[in-house]
Amino acid sequence: MDTSYNLYLNVFSGTESYLERVAFRTTGKSLTYGQLQVRVLHAAIAFRENGIDARSCVALDARKALPSLTATLAFALIGCKWVFASREARKNPLLFITHLVLDGPHNLSTHYKTIIMDEAWHSGRTPDSKLTHASIAGRVEPERTLVIGQSSGTTGEPKFFPITAENAIKRINPKYLLDPSPIPVVASMFHVLHAAIYFVLLRVFAKGGTVVFGINKAHWQKAGVTMLMASPMHAAQIIEGRAGQANGKIPRVWLAGSPVYPAFLDQALEHFDEVINAYGAMEASIVCHHAITHRMTEGEVVGVGPAMDGVELEVVDESGHAMKTGDVGEVRYKTPLLVRGYIGDDDATRTFFRKGWFYPGDTGYLDSGKGLFITGRVNDLLNIGGTKLNAAAVDGVIQSTPGITDGACFTEPGPSGFLQLSVVAVVQSAGSRNKLASELLKRLAKHFAREVVPHSVYFAETIPRNENGKILRAMARTKALAGDWRHVTFAKD
Repeated sequence: MDTSYNLYLNVFSGTESYLERVAFRTTGKSLTYGQLQVRVLHAAIAFRENGIDARSCVALDARKALPSLTATLAFALIGCKWVFASREARKNPLLFITHLVLDGPHNLSTHYKTIIMDEAWHSGRTPDSKLTHASIAGRVEPERTLVIGQSSGTTGEPKFFPITAENAIKRINPKYLLDPSPIPVVASMFHVLHAAIYFVLLRVFAKGGTVVFGINKAHWQKAGVTMLMASPMHAAQIIEGRAGQANGKIPRVWLAGSPVYPAFLDQALEHFDEVINAYGAMEASIVCHHAITHRMTEGEVVGVGPAMDGVELEVVDESGHAMKTGDVGEVRYKTPLLVRGYIGDDDATRTFFRKGWFYPGDTGYLDSGKGLFITGRVNDLLNIGGTKLNAAAVDGVIQSTPGITDGACFTEPGPSGFLQLSVVAVVQSAGSRNKLASELLKRLAKHFAREVVPHSVYFAETIPRNENGKILRAMARTKALAGDWRHVTFAKD
């Protein structure tokens, strides 16, 4: 065993020449590379004193950015594995969690040894001079699990998968950063403990850049942000002014988590010079990306670009045969970063991992230039009286309607007991609801069969989505049936 697969040492191996460069920044605090590394060393020492070593599996529930980042980097230095302390993770015995680490007295547990991170670790004492990063760095085998990722759960219960040291080191390659800036300054609207975002931040550090937290456009511009990471749901906060006002544009935004539509793209290009529409999965990291700098016409489909170098990408039929150019089928791909399967879920592993291919559950097609266009989910077809309807296509029409800032479709029981189509929308002006409902009806009738035009339109403050921005249709149905949203029935309006 040696330290060549220690993730922390790989990320920070070249920082000696720029220890005074800013590594971390929020609206009220910044840390240089030197200060961040000292902070991580203090945390690693404290964790070791509390019994965490390379054999441990830590469930981490840190609510703030700096404690989250400090803890994950300390775990990487020690060589132990960690998982976000979600409810599903904490109740899963197959993860073999040994410790629960918190950044405050929340979510306490009697099942695991609980450690509350303390700022006194970083200011209350001076560690033994013999304890250095190199002296306490865990000796890591290539196949040791360092991070346990969690799937989004849009198709059922979230699934867990191991990211090994060898896989993790491949993931920190700066070519996957999607920001060509010599010294990137990357802001994130996602949480650090989102496994995919964690590796993006490690790429920033590996390239000597700065990570920025805090949702404030003026703060991002002052910090010199070169790229923002966000879901379309997050980016809507900027478009609607909820992230503060500031003049000028940010160079680029990396959007991930849900489809991008032309109307939204037009709005985003008012705030960013470039919109990067990225596609992939946490199990495989980035598969495709498409940098967009121009506006698109209404109804035009926004693609996610061709496969990255080293990725094999296909669209196939139910028998696994490649579809013709332009024909819709199921998306599958092979990547150097693909994990091997799910922990304790052989059925899911057999379903999604087949003969070296990963089947993420998306449908799409390839154009003549091998660019990929996502059309929906394999299991996201709505059956309305025997008529199959692509839910993502309906979402696109809703979200592209002027005056509507977000929207989604779902099914709910109609008066006869059969499922009927309903939609929910977020509007710019509450006074325009009835007019927009009528306009939406016309647009949907133009695009789809009249017999599946929505029975009801609901208006809400927000659309239920998961942390990746994916629509939670079952939750939408629940809210509609519970009467949580303002309801428009076409027959009455």
